[in-house]
Amino acid sequence: MRPKAGERRQPSPSFDHAVTTRRSFSFKQVFASVALGLGLLRLNTPFAPELPLGAPRKPAGAACRYIDNGNTVSDLNTLLIWEKKDGSGGGQNLNNPQDVDNTYTWSVTRSATDAAPDGTAFTDFLGKLNNCTSSDGTLVAGGFAGRCNWRLPTIAELHNIVDCDFSPCIDPIFGPTFASGYWASTSNAGSPTSASIVFFHFDVVGLGDKNGTLHVRAVRGGR
Repeated sequence: MRPKAGERRQPSPSFDHAVTTRRSFSFKQVFASVALGLGLLRLNTPFAPELPLGAPRKPAGAACRYIDNGNTVSDLNTLLIWEKKDGSGGGQNLNNPQDVDNTYTWSVTRSATDAAPDGTAFTDFLGKLNNCTSSDGTLVAGGFAGRCNWRLPTIAELHNIVDCDFSPCIDPIFGPTFASGYWASTSNAGSPTSASIVFFHFDVVGLGDKNGTLHVRAVRGGR
């Protein structure tokens, strides 16, 4: 029913829903603040449900953004190919780099001012994925999914697959994912001993000491 002249229109159910949605983000904000106070994470960006770090995402629920290739996932937005995880619930199996339970360090030679990318995320995890050989210097065999150019994603790339329409905040096409922190390859400019992290229990980007152990997901390609 249309309001009469001079009458104020009453809020619609959709408006009430919007208020509820905003309150849910406020709760996440409080949760993040508690984690900050306990020293569990450090934010290098303000809390927001969407952080402008990567290419624009397709709207939630948009069809055909991803293609399941079996052990990898293609992102048609960015042309990136992502590793698909497996092995949830069986404990760590470092012989299987795709095991979602595995955690890795970013660096082991951390000094007071720098930390090289020589942790197990690079030497073990990526080392196994990129375990390629050649008998003649031309033809290459091995490598995860037949490729030898797997790497850790940048913070923009990793944050771009966050989707809190799901719990944890990622499309289930990627296979099992821990509602926890995942390493990015991006070091922090102001603190080179720290690297960027994406938390998949809610949409937050933070920093972690490179000597710490976190989950990882490999990627290759891109625009």
